[in-house]
Amino acid sequence: MGSYFTIGERMKELKLKNKIFDHNPEIINLNILSNQLLENNDIQFLQSIKKELYHDFITQQIFRTRTEAEISVLNDYKFPTPDAKYWQAVRENMGHFQELVHLSFQFKRDIINLEIKKREYEQEKDYLKKQLIAVDIEELEWKILWHKRIAKARIEELKQWHEIKYNLLKQGLIAGINDPNDHQILSWSYRFLNQYKAAIKSKGTSQSEMQNIEGLLVTAIRHLKQRNLYNKFLNLLNQHDRKFLRKIEDRI
Repeated sequence: MGSYFTIGERMKELKLKNKIFDHNPEIINLNILSNQLLENNDIQFLQSIKKELYHDFITQQIFRTRTEAEISVLNDYKFPTPDAKYWQAVRENMGHFQELVHLSFQFKRDIINLEIKKREYEQEKDYLKKQLIAVDIEELEWKILWHKRIAKARIEELKQWHEIKYNLLKQGLIAGINDPNDHQILSWSYRFLNQYKAAIKSKGTSQSEMQNIEGLLVTAIRHLKQRNLYNKFLNLLNQHDRKFLRKIEDRI
């Protein structure tokens, strides 16, 4: 069966460091699929696209791409300063590391469970029970393979967020890297100002929503002035935003 792209050529271009997946289409074990579930022509079709399935298996998007991370997650509206972006990147990075640790525990358990099931298979005398154990073994082998795929994706995310943090550090942070609270009064004030501007422009903002957004901005400005940071905050803004804030300052 023909393919709309040359899968062989694309396979050669892959340069995965993890040798578990490096040019090894046989990891897609179609024998685990029941011939009682699928018809022969369905199985034949899957066999014909096995290399494509392998390619999709190792290249599919599991977590966020770099584009999603920098545009969707670290968008300028919610994270308007390099500090705000940096500390969100820290949270993203540690979230993936924490999940990688949990995955490692599950991987270890499944490896042990697989060995137990193999031992049970050798010892079991009843034919049907032996077949059930064989299904458990196949399922565990697939789970272990998928754990490895997820682990690879987690590492890719960790590398990605590491690079993003490094680039943000090169831009220069206002408040440093030891305490996220140090930057938040400036970053959040900027964020609340953005929300307030958007709410004014929007015809769908309710009175209660407007009061809530205005309350956040008023409170933030009060804290800025109490901490003698208001002028520092103004210096973060572009000329248009400074004029806007001064124009509404008496009103809020």
